[in-house]
Amino acid sequence: MIATVLAIAACGGSADSTTQAPTETTGTPSATTAAPPTPAAGSPLVISAVDFDTGMIVITNTGDSDYDLAGHQLCNRPTYVELPAETLAPGATIEIPTSDLGLSPESGEVGLYTARDFGNPEAIIRYVQWGEGDHGRSATAVEAGIWTSTTDFVPGGFPLYMTSETDPISPNDWAAL
Repeated sequence: MIATVLAIAACGGSADSTTQAPTETTGTPSATTAAPPTPAAGSPLVISAVDFDTGMIVITNTGDSDYDLAGHQLCNRPTYVELPAETLAPGATIEIPTSDLGLSPESGEVGLYTARDFGNPEAIIRYVQWGEGDHGRSATAVEAGIWTSTTDFVPGGFPLYMTSETDPISPNDWAAL
């Protein structure tokens, strides 16, 4: 396991300075049959698991070349974690404790960003939300084409694992086990 010092702070300080009032959602996990949008990022870096049993967020390089993590951030609005400035080899993973983002198995979100610009759809490259929809950065993920709808979510209460080969952009690309 890679030992790093991670900085934690509020991730609402980007160009997106608006705050969202809490909303009550009564939706259920979606089973979208329409074709999802094409991911804008095309990044080989994916969030491959949010495992509450091990307490780790797993990020994997699915590409065939090294990937530089410098400047990358994970965000569960309003908390963020900067990834260590290192290179991830093809097929390699890095684990970040779920507690660093204050994640709960019942409901939450994780966005993976190339920079600390959380309201910018060009900076977000991966996203998943569970338990309920309309989390703080879901609209940014939808605008970026990396999540299908702000109201789509993976069932909560369980560890989450990516089931898509490369582009997990909808609840159908995840399994809650």
